Amino acid sequence: VSDQTTYGKDNNFVFNSLQVMYTADFMALDLLRSFDNFAVGQAISDLSAANALVFLKAKMDQYLQNKLITQSDGAPAGFDSASIQIVGPVMKVNVNVYITNAINFVPITLNVSQVTQTA
Repeated sequence: VSDQTTYGKDNNFVFNSLQVMYTADFMALDLLRSFDNFAVGQAISDLSAANALVFLKAKMDQYLQNKLITQSDGAPAGFDSASIQIVGPVMKVNVNVYITNAINFVPITLNVSQVTQTA
C-alpha cells in the first residue's frame, strides 16, 4: 500500500505523497501558531530578529528530534537558509527544511560483465 498521489512529472515532490503533504502542512501550521504566540503583540523594542532566530532554531531542533525533518547534505540540522526580518510591524520568517519521508523506491543498477582472462 502506498500513499503516492501521482506518479506523473511534478516539479514539487511534496504533492506526490500524502505523508509529505501532511508533514509540511503540520509544520507550517505549527510554526504559524508558535510564532503567533511568541511574537504577535510584543513590542519591537522587546523582541529582536536575533531572538526570533533563536526561537526558530529551537523549533527546528524540536522537528528534528520528532523526526519531521532530517539531516541532508549541507544541512546537518535538517534545515538551512533560516532568517528573520522585522520591517515595521511585520516579522518575516524564512527557512528551508529537509522533510522526512518514507523510501518508496529502490532502483538497483546491476552490471554483469563477461569474464576475460589473459595469461
